[in-house]
Amino acid sequence: MAIVAEEKVNDVELENRTKLELSHQYCNRHRPKLPNGEWNPVYRKAKRSLSQFEVEVARLSRQCAMPSSPQAAASGDPLVDSYYYRYLLHKGVQPADKAALRNLARLMVDNKLSDTKKKCWFFYIPGSINQ
Repeated sequence: MAIVAEEKVNDVELENRTKLELSHQYCNRHRPKLPNGEWNPVYRKAKRSLSQFEVEVARLSRQCAMPSSPQAAASGDPLVDSYYYRYLLHKGVQPADKAALRNLARLMVDNKLSDTKKKCWFFYIPGSINQ
């Protein structure tokens, strides 16, 4: 992982890494370097939140693989699992669509959607308390 010193990621370590962990195809927003050669701050932020991103991708993948099971995300909390169930039911993502799952996970991480916020959203959704 990148070394964080004085709130900056070590540029040498990021540049020397050959293994691409976020994706092999970057969207314009998450490219490692900007056209002028400087590091992309959005990419650097994504590198710092890589572990949470991987957790979200795994949960979304598990839930998408078993869409009829409300507890398939296996987050450890039934309310969070129900959030994933309803969220993917609404989105209609197929298990084979890995790019869409990764985009959803990146949105969750970029918006700092914690498990506590997912529980709150679950209660906010109309009809979720009756189930």
